[in-house]
Amino acid sequence: MKDTSMCGKSKGHLKGAAMAALLCGELLNDETSADPRFVMMFSGFRSTDKQHDSVLSDVNKIQVPSLHVFGKADQWVLPERSLGLLECFDENTRELVEHERGHLVPTDAEQRIKIKEFIGKFL
Repeated sequence: MKDTSMCGKSKGHLKGAAMAALLCGELLNDETSADPRFVMMFSGFRSTDKQHDSVLSDVNKIQVPSLHVFGKADQWVLPERSLGLLECFDENTRELVEHERGHLVPTDAEQRIKIKEFIGKFL
């Protein structure tokens, strides 16, 4: 966690999204110079491990710009679980992209544009 060379951005999918959220929260709570610029979560969910509650809190929101993408018809990670991870991030710095399909990264034009616009803010 002390090596900040990869801390400019992060992308997570499934368990990777939970890990990316924990990493963002830990880096912000740590006394390193690491400052994640943004994070993107695809079909992510909040960790249910009680040891992570201090990092993934509904009270102390993670203040890293975040994009949360999930499908309303996802049968692997139910939308409610993805919304649970979304709630761990500050409402002023988080964005949500929902699509009508299932457990996949959306490829239709509308969602691609939203994802591209989010990334564009940091380039």
